[in-house]
Amino acid sequence: MFDNVDMRASFKLAYDLNGDVRIKAYSATGATRNTPYTIQIDEFGPFQEDLADSVEVYYVGVPDHTVLSAVADWFQIGGRITAMIIPSIDIAVGHALIMFDGVISDVGSDYGGIAGQFAVCRTASVNTLTVDCILVPERITGTT
Repeated sequence: MFDNVDMRASFKLAYDLNGDVRIKAYSATGATRNTPYTIQIDEFGPFQEDLADSVEVYYVGVPDHTVLSAVADWFQIGGRITAMIIPSIDIAVGHALIMFDGVISDVGSDYGGIAGQFAVCRTASVNTLTVDCILVPERITGTT
């Protein structure tokens, strides 16, 4: 019945005792630990793609281990991440991270739930490549 259909992971989210929220998504190319990716959903289920300038609605998902290619695996979309890999930026405690033209940046003010905001910074960082943050488990539309 489903011979020619690319079946992916389930649509449901998983919650753990730490308050983290995860989604199982198909990864065609693989994924690097602690690196953010877009998690989009189509009629076959969730799938992971590299960050890109997009008008699609998606989660920002971060794997806590290296994900192999051509498999479905878990990506964290909500809760604390202590070393998420980001471009080199300066950010203050409480500021939101935003997706803008496919690039993560500091919104310049506290988290307010506006378009593109997907995380809240927990520690101040100066010219750093990793950030301690809390992912907000909501789907966003990247801004352009």
